Formats: sequence, structure tokens, C-alpha cells
Amino acid sequence: MRPLDFLGRIKIKLGLVILLAVATAFAINEFGRSLGVVGVVRMSLAAVLSLGTVQLIGRGMTRPLREMAKAAQTIAKGRYGMRVRATSRDEVGELARAFNAMAADLGEVDRQRREFVANVSHELRTPIAGLQAVLENIVDGVSPPDPATMSTALARTERLGRVVAQLLDLSRLDSGARSIEPEPVALGPLCAQAVREAALARDDLTISAAVPPGLGVRADPALLGQVLANLLDNAVRHSPPGSLVVLSARPARAGVRLEVADQGPGIPAPERSRVFERFSRLDAARAADAGGAGLGLAIVKEIVELHGGSIAVADAPVGCRMAVDLPGRTPAVDDTEDEPSPAPEPAEEHTQETGHPEADDPAGVGGGYVPPPLLPRPDLPETPRWVPPLAAAVGVLAAVVLPFARPGLGGVLVTVAAGAAVLPWARHRITPWTAAFALLAYAMVAVAAFRDAGWLVMPMLLAAFAFAALAVSGAGRGWLGMAAGVLSVPLAVLPLPWFLAAPLKGRRQRLAPVVAGLGLAVILIMVFGVLLTEADAVFSAYADRALSAAVQNSSLPIRLVVFAVFTALVGAATLVALRPPVDPVPPDLRGRASGTLWIPPLLALDLLFASFVAVQITALFGGDRRVVETAGLTYAQYARSGFFELVTVSVFVLGIVALAAGVLAPKGRQRWLLGGLLGLLCALTLVILASALHRLGLYVDAYGLSRLRASVGAAILWLGAVFALVMVTGGLRLARRPSGPLPRMLVLVTGLSLVAFAVWNPDLRVAESAVGRGPGRLDAAYLSDLGAEAVPVVDRLPEPARSCLLSRMGIVGRLGVPDSWQGWNLARERARDVLRDRPLRERSQDRCEEIRSPGT
Repeated sequence: MRPLDFLGRIKIKLGLVILLAVATAFAINEFGRSLGVVGVVRMSLAAVLSLGTVQLIGRGMTRPLREMAKAAQTIAKGRYGMRVRATSRDEVGELARAFNAMAADLGEVDRQRREFVANVSHELRTPIAGLQAVLENIVDGVSPPDPATMSTALARTERLGRVVAQLLDLSRLDSGARSIEPEPVALGPLCAQAVREAALARDDLTISAAVPPGLGVRADPALLGQVLANLLDNAVRHSPPGSLVVLSARPARAGVRLEVADQGPGIPAPERSRVFERFSRLDAARAADAGGAGLGLAIVKEIVELHGGSIAVADAPVGCRMAVDLPGRTPAVDDTEDEPSPAPEPAEEHTQETGHPEADDPAGVGGGYVPPPLLPRPDLPETPRWVPPLAAAVGVLAAVVLPFARPGLGGVLVTVAAGAAVLPWARHRITPWTAAFALLAYAMVAVAAFRDAGWLVMPMLLAAFAFAALAVSGAGRGWLGMAAGVLSVPLAVLPLPWFLAAPLKGRRQRLAPVVAGLGLAVILIMVFGVLLTEADAVFSAYADRALSAAVQNSSLPIRLVVFAVFTALVGAATLVALRPPVDPVPPDLRGRASGTLWIPPLLALDLLFASFVAVQITALFGGDRRVVETAGLTYAQYARSGFFELVTVSVFVLGIVALAAGVLAPKGRQRWLLGGLLGLLCALTLVILASALHRLGLYVDAYGLSRLRASVGAAILWLGAVFALVMVTGGLRLARRPSGPLPRMLVLVTGLSLVAFAVWNPDLRVAESAVGRGPGRLDAAYLSDLGAEAVPVVDRLPEPARSCLLSRMGIVGRLGVPDSWQGWNLARERARDVLRDRPLRERSQDRCEEIRSPGT
């Protein structure tokens, strides 16, 4: 669990964890005190929950450290492929990313080392083997020691010497034994000399130099000459006869650019990054025959980087073009003058050990470690241009419609507008599942326009938000994916400022004067307003009236909050649509456990449930006489005694089935045995749920329906649907048939159940149950808390019970003020129509006392 990844300081995270632990302990202690729990128990529970919270969050914060320790042990064994998951933006995340980069570099160095050893062995073996063969022929008398034979032996020896010399040059550059001595160098004479030396190798090429007069660079002349020699040698060896090789130099910013262009076969783009590696050759056979060992360009790269420059293969229409960029452009030095050139300034001296700039910078990063910012900018997709104005438009609509209006039509309108604003960027991922979740979200929001009961409307709106998040995020296939989808929109609010501000990046310079001007105007009004109010009493009185009225009647703060909330929600939903959460892959915990471990408990549980079901059949369906003879209770008391416990048992069984299906993976006959035991357990649980529903029905017949009993009944039916779905899915999987993603189906069933419960209209059913029992058995205190749905039912009561009960209902007192159009609600409109057709009679206290009852 890593909810604090967006923060860029480990100290801030630790402080928040401590604050959360203290807040958890305080909340548990105060809640326990309100319930009258003993102090020792309160403190113990608070300590356990606080430690659990710290452990849960701290485990996610320290997980990269544990992964780094494991990866370090793996790297120590010579395996460099392991990486650390780095999602946080703080110092631990920076360390994890640096560790991954180090592991990648170590792996690359190890690969190059292995290739280096193999290539060196090959390059040395070839001339040594040839030299050995020539000498053996001479010793055995096969070849006479004539000049031709000795020339062959000398060529082999020279090639071996070149390889050794190049290896020594690389070794000196790597170890820092070769220091550079920079001085102003005139590029004209140096390039001309390099061209003359390169032309000696072949006479069928044209080699030229193009250097502007007066161009120079501060460098080591010997090393720079070696760079030019190696580049020209490489170009000459790969150029066809009659072609042209050009060495050019030109100014480039504060430095110079040297280019060597030929008309040879060129270097393919995928191979350009590897040509500077040691022993890298595109045509190994030809290069070996020509005497190349694949070290020339590697030496050039080392020397160029030693001077603070860079080398790359530039694009060319024909052949290959090597481009070298060197800093430190200087005027050319006239070598013909007798006067010595001025000595370089000590501050400009670059005598340093090659390849080891860290010697002058112990931190290795030019000034020490720079910690990440407190709120680092996350990696975000490109923000479409129309996202900020659309989000702002929905925010403005919500700020105009929603404040000071009761839940109703306005909320539906704002939801439709929000969905239309997000749809252009979510339409490419519309599937039947996401479409179903979106329709359910709209249906749940529409409940606010048809139902008045707040206890029903608010949970429906929260559920609508969850289903809308699933629709936008793509609805993961597993349980972790579903949870990530629900949390995706709230978590996307954290990087939202960077996401929405991206299109305004080029306009900030134009917006800054506007903001500054508005701020200056406010300051001037405040300053001169105070002076003018002090100068004139009449103006002061008018200003006081205007300010007091504005403060009392202003709804601007609330509307600004609503604007910010809905703008953020639309922006976050758009961000999720553009960058949906990755469906987490849960760890595979399934294993082949021995049958003796799981068969006895499941079998015992099936036998226990079968015994209980048998008792339920004889007791509940045997009638009053059987219950009284066995338990000594009335039938209603027996029915009331256990339906909550039976629902709890069903929930536990659902957990057992999920645990067994997620952990056990038997094969062969044991697989069918496990399916049979779990299927029998689910079937028996369905009977238990039917028993609980039957008990609840008997209790409702005796005492009437309430909101809690209606909710419990709906939960029992939902659990029955869940168990039926689990049984069908398990049967299909047992038969190795496609069954579909169970988490998505369960969530879909849950959404349909919520909408069906709202359509069933629980407040109306509660009122019908209470009124059907007659005026003498009404619970006036309970009925007075019902919503507007109950008004048409209470209206059926005879007078004076009707007027007495309606006058006590809190909703009736609020119906006197008509709703605005954005607060239109069908249930409230019907209740107003009823009260308009039959106004309340004058209340009689004596007669109203007759409808009271002790409750249910």
C-alpha cells in the first residue's frame, strides 16, 4: 500500500504516518469512551489499530529498500537482471531508480567485459596463429626463410603490435595514466597534416580538407591528431575506389565541429550506437583482412569525451559522416611567428586524470546531492487542449445549479454534462462492461430525482461515483483491478494541477500581467477606499451597508468550492481515461495441498450445515406447535432470534469459498471433490438464507416493516444472488467452460440490486406496512422520520390520525417551500399535490395522543 507516493520527502511521509497513528488512536479512544468501553480495552485496541496502520503504510514505504537488499544479493552472485519497483518520488524512490540504473550499468559493463575478453583473445590469437604457422613452416623446412616468408611473418607481428598498442592506449585512457595538456591548436595545419598522412594509404581516393582560416580550438594536439588519424583511416578503408573523403571544420556555438565524410556503404541507424564499442565491426571479415581490430572509434570516443566533447554518426545522403563537437573555440595560432604563444591562464588549465572527473568532485554530481522537490511533477500524458475549458464549464454549471438546492434534477443534469465532457477521451475504450457500469451510474444518480429519502439517496450517489470510476478506468478483471478502478479517480486528483496547467504553459507570460493587474486593483481599492470612507460619513455608511449585505448574502465561497470540486472530478476522470490504471497482478497463492488438510473441515462443515437445514425445515415449516414444544418460544420470538446471525454465517461461508478457490489447486479427482464440497456448502447456505428470509418475513408480519428490516431483506436477496452466481461460475469452471470474470459479474449484480432496491421504494413500503396495521398500532415517532414517499400512504388514514401524523412528519414542514427547478423531485412533487388537494386539519392534542404506540 503506497498512498503517499506523490510526496517528494521521506520526512514528510514519516510525519504523516505518525500523525495518522496518533489520529487513529485518538479516534478509537474517543469512540470507545462514547460507547462506555473500559479504558484498558480502549487503549489496547487503539494501540493495535495504530500499529497496524503504521505497518500497512510503512511496509509500502520501505518495500523498495527490501527489494534493493534482495537485488544486491542477486547482483553479488553475478546476475544483473533483477530490478526494484520504484513508484515513489522521494529519496527512497530516487535511490531505487539509481539502483536500477546502476544494475543496468553493471550488467552492460559485465557484457562488455565478457565481449572484450572474447574479442581480445580472438584478435591476439589470429596474428599469433599466423606467425606460429609461418615459423613452423620455416623450422620444418616447408618454407624457405626468403624475404617473402619473412615479410608475412613481419606483417603478422605488426598487426599484433597494433592491437597491443591500441589496447595500451585504451588502458591509459581508462586508468587516467594519460593526462591531457590542452593548448590553442590551429585546425588548418593539423587537418592538412592528417589528410597528407591518410593519403599515403591509398592512391585511388581523393582526400581533401575544408577548414576556415583562423579557426582554432583548445585541445591536446597529439590526442586531437590521433582522433583525426583514426577517423580518416576508418573512412579511407571503407571508401570505394575513385570516391571522395572530406575532412571539414566549422564553428559551432562556443566550440567547433569536425566532420569526416566518405562515400562508402554507411552505417545503418540501428548500429550507430554500437560502432563506438570496443571490437565493434559491421563487416568483421573485411575489417580483419584490412588489419582493423575495431578499437579505433572506441579510442576516438574516449579522447573526445576527455576533452568535454561528443561524437556521433550524423545523417548523410551518401556514405558515412562522423561528427565531433569540441568546446573551447579559439583564434588560430600562427606557427610561423618566432614569439612564443602566451601561456594559458592557470584557471583554464585542464590537466587532469582522464576518465576520472570525480577526483575534483567528491559528490560526483557537481555540487552534492540535490533532493527531489516536495511535490515532484509526475509522469503524465499530454493534456488535450479542450480538457481545461470543458472541466471548467462543468464546474461553472455545478456552481450555478447545485448550491442551496435539494438533491434533484440539477444533480442529474450536472452528471450528464460531466459524462459528456469525459466521453471524447474515454470512447476508445468503451466495452459492454464499461457501458453497463456507466448506465448503472446514471441510474443511481437519477434516484435523486425520484426518491426523497436521504438515507437512500446519499449511498446511491456514492455508489454512482464508484461505478462511474469503473466505467472511466476500464473496470479491471480481478478484485485488485476493480479496487484500483474505484480509487483511480480520487487518486488522479493529486497530479491534477500539473495535468490541467500543461496547456497554459505557453500563456503564463500573458496571464501573469492580468493577474498582477487585478491584484494591484484590489490593493488600490482597499487603500483609497479606507481613506474615502474616513473622509466622508455618508459614503462610509453606504459602503458599510454594501459590505454587510454582500457578506450576509454572498454565496460565492460555497460556489467556488463546488466549482473546484467538479472541475477537479472532470479533470481527474479525463486523466484516468487517458492513463487508465494498470490491472494489478495478484500473487498466485494456489498450491497442491494434501487432501487430508482440506477435506475433513469442508466435509464437517457440510454435515453441520445439513443438520441445521434439517432442523430449520422441521421448525420453521412445522408451524407454531413444533416451535413451542421444542424451544418454549412463540413463533414470532423464534423467528426474531436469529436472522442477523444467519446472514453473518452466509458472509463467512462466502469468505471460506473464496479462500478455498484462491488457495487450493487440486488435480484429478480431488478437483471434482473440492468442487462438490464447495457446491454443496453453497447450496446449503442458500437454504439458510431462505430460512433467514422466512424468519424476517414472520417478524415483519408480527411487528411491521422498517428501514433496517427492508435493508436486511435486500441484503439477504443479494447474498442469494451472489451464491447462485458463484455456484454457476464454479460449475462452468469445473467443466472447463468459459465463465467470464466473476468480480465484474458480482459488481454488476450489486449495482443492479441497488437500483432495484431504490425502484422498490423502501420508505413507501415501510409506510404501507405501518398504515396497514391500523391507526391504533402506528409508531408515530418512527413514521415521522420517513421521506416524502410516505406522504401519499399516510394520506389514506382517516382523520384525525391523518392530519396528526402528517403534521409530525419533518418532510411535510419542508414541503411548504417550493423547490427550484434544479431541486425538482418527483416524490416531493407528489407529496405537495396530496397536501394541496387535502390540506391538514387543525391539530387536536387529545386525539393525536390516540395514535401513539410504544414502537416495534
